[in-house]
Amino acid sequence: MPLISIIIPVFNAEKYLTECLDSVRGQTLEDVEILCVNDGSTDQSGTICDRYAAEDPRFRVIHQKNAGQSAARNRGLELALGKYVMFVDADDTLSPEACRKSLKKAQETGAEIVSFLFRHTNHPAKDSRIARKIKKNVFSEEMEKFRFTQTTLFTVWGRLYSRDLLEKRNIRFLDCTACEDNHFSVKAAFWANQIVLLDEFLYDYRDGIGYFRDTKQILKNMGIIETHANMLDEFRETMPMSETFHHTLIALKARTCSHLYRRKVPAELKDECRKRILNAFSPWEWELFDQKIIRIPRKLRWFTARIRGMGLWKSLWTTLR
Repeated sequence: MPLISIIIPVFNAEKYLTECLDSVRGQTLEDVEILCVNDGSTDQSGTICDRYAAEDPRFRVIHQKNAGQSAARNRGLELALGKYVMFVDADDTLSPEACRKSLKKAQETGAEIVSFLFRHTNHPAKDSRIARKIKKNVFSEEMEKFRFTQTTLFTVWGRLYSRDLLEKRNIRFLDCTACEDNHFSVKAAFWANQIVLLDEFLYDYRDGIGYFRDTKQILKNMGIIETHANMLDEFRETMPMSETFHHTLIALKARTCSHLYRRKVPAELKDECRKRILNAFSPWEWELFDQKIIRIPRKLRWFTARIRGMGLWKSLWTTLR
């Protein structure tokens, strides 16, 4: 049984895939398996994966019809044999020491999640700022685990997971069009006995290509609205959340929708976005904001009023009172 299963969803990634696979193959910890799930690529990605598998028995390649990144990662989880699981995107790279150091930290602490720092390939200063926001290295309480996961952008890469945790709590990726990492990361953090930070930059990532680039892609990524709504519905039914945690997730949904509507959606798609936001909130959730049961910044309270079509004066009263 390998110590770590590294799961790589692959879709039309030939430009960067060799660099990614070289970084995984070059880990100083050799007792790993590398699961490349070729999700219906139409370029040479599948051929590249097969070549690595022919050269190194630690590589296992799964070819499937295109079903999306969530399905590819879930397929990898079904087949993983390692005691721990790590996710790597096909256009990103791992530091040679990432597996060895994160495994050592997990073994020393007993933490079910070990997180390490990541660096944007083109904008490393941004991630240094994120690192400076983190003031401690061990997180075990419900809200501190969530806050840490939020600070580190809800990513699933840049972390080592206990496979027992993922199997016991049935933690899998939602079949959704956008931000599938959020659901997985929040659920895993909630159930983990402890998250430990390995305070080293061990992962380099690139932004996804085509994000919010055209109308089709914008509509697809509006799925973040439904992702957060479905996540909340599931968590209400299956997780013993505190009221504080529950309210924090509702506020997160509002912040996400506000950012999407104000910053990412062009004028011609505002009406469609607004309809989807309205469907994602129940009347009692809006009431939590209006009555200040959930306290949010005034700018966000203004958004929650205006998105519902409140008139100017009622919106001002709701925001400022």
